[in-house]
Amino acid sequence: MTVIQQATTTRGDGQTYTYYQVKDTTANKTYWIDARGVSYDQIIKTTQSDQYGKISGDRNDWVLYNGPVHTSASTMTASDYGNHYVGDTISVLQIVTTKRVSDGKNYQYAQVQDVTANKTYWIDLRSLSLSNYATITSTNIINRSAKIYDSARNDWVLNAGPAFTSATTLGPNAW
Repeated sequence: MTVIQQATTTRGDGQTYTYYQVKDTTANKTYWIDARGVSYDQIIKTTQSDQYGKISGDRNDWVLYNGPVHTSASTMTASDYGNHYVGDTISVLQIVTTKRVSDGKNYQYAQVQDVTANKTYWIDLRSLSLSNYATITSTNIINRSAKIYDSARNDWVLNAGPAFTSATTLGPNAW
């Protein structure tokens, strides 16, 4: 079922009711139903993430801006599709596990900051190829003059630290 729109009504006695217009893909019909008759998937676990990665091309999952799939009226249809973001570099903000009402199975979704597209959205975790951020294992104060000799290199210039050590070092600030 896909929720198309929501309407709130006030009856003569002052009581307010909410209805959804839904497309029932099983019956191939569109109709209105009392919102109290619609169940959403429950978020059963939330974890913060310290990972980055890329959107992989082997799946074409829904992209949603308002939360994980099927957890509210605004997440019953896709905002976009993963194939539009294949290869984009992302930082994972959090991962949630949901329990699907329709089959009782658990699914995992990641809220990501797409540094390539400059968007934040939710996508199925299986659409991501992930790595942990690099760890800075040592630092030394050098404080002396230096010159870049190899003009053929095309290295990143980063303001916030070494590459891939945080969400702010997933791409260059300059070339």
